[in-house]
Amino acid sequence: MSGSNLASRASRRLRWEASRLSLAWNDVVYTRWHDLTRTRRLRPVPGSQPLHRKVAIYAIYPTSGVLPSHLVALRHLLAQGYAALVVANLPLSEQDLARLLPLCWQVAQRRNFGFDIGGYRAALLWLGERLARLDRLVLTNDSIWFPVGQGRDWLAVADGLCEPGAGAAEPDLIGAVSNGGMAGSGHAGSWQIETAAADFHYCSFALSFGPAILRDPDFLTFWRRMRLTDRKVQIVERGEVAISRWAIGRGHRHKSCWDLQGLAERLAGQDLDRLVLLIDALIIPEDRALRERRAAFRASAAVQDKTAVVNFLLEVIALTGPAYALPAWTVDEDGFGFLKKSPLRLDQQGRACTLALLGPHPDFLAEAQAVPLQSLSA
Repeated sequence: MSGSNLASRASRRLRWEASRLSLAWNDVVYTRWHDLTRTRRLRPVPGSQPLHRKVAIYAIYPTSGVLPSHLVALRHLLAQGYAALVVANLPLSEQDLARLLPLCWQVAQRRNFGFDIGGYRAALLWLGERLARLDRLVLTNDSIWFPVGQGRDWLAVADGLCEPGAGAAEPDLIGAVSNGGMAGSGHAGSWQIETAAADFHYCSFALSFGPAILRDPDFLTFWRRMRLTDRKVQIVERGEVAISRWAIGRGHRHKSCWDLQGLAERLAGQDLDRLVLLIDALIIPEDRALRERRAAFRASAAVQDKTAVVNFLLEVIALTGPAYALPAWTVDEDGFGFLKKSPLRLDQQGRACTLALLGPHPDFLAEAQAVPLQSLSA
């Protein structure tokens, strides 16, 4: 390699490192500035509901105002005994605030810095030492519709797992579903969830924390030290992934309400015709190459091989994420009561599958149909 090429590579590397360090430094500065000027001035408005020993932080991004689905979620939290602290990452109109307050303990408004993770963080820092006096804390947001379908209620499952006397191994962190750590993703016989894997975590749209974590002095420190950013990948790593890795690293017990460990066996128990229909129902929102692979697999003779079909379904679930990939199965057959909203904008086929599943939920369906179409891809 010539000297000029070496110099060029070195220059590009230096620029990349400088850019990376600049972004990291900016995150430190912006987070500190945000905390001094915004978080410490967070002043939630009291709602009509009293404070309980179970609190749910519900982060919303109401681009179209407060929707019926927001109220459905809040009524569901209230019915399960949770006092809701709503964090709106956009300004609320007086009318929208008036719709929320009867169903909430507190309602706060903030700038959308750090997405839903930033909203959780602001509310947690505001709660401060009160966290240690709670029995349960739930984090959830409006990136999903819930409850959807007739399946089990994840809040009831989580609470049941953590009731006093539920067992010596009752978990301290419960997620509705995990992501990452999916070894053997292309082979049903070796499918397993590796919780020690660096990418294993619980999805941040539905997390439940118990007293052992809420009274862990490092819990608030974790959130206080988090560097916020408006870069989606980084905030997922620093928030969604990192909080699970923190809890596991601290030795806290953890569990998922939806059993991914047994997913391969449950799929293998279906007949071939049903499994082939599930290939058509796969939602692959952001991976054009994987969508093309699905089309090629569907047109091949491999669809006559049940093992091959199950393995392909498992691979797509691992690559796309369990919360996204197969709601036609997870909602209708496996009792997972959540449906992600983002596929409506990201993929035509994912949009069609999502709308079909919302048929029994008229309010949710109307909201989904109103999502702008201009950002959809082929």
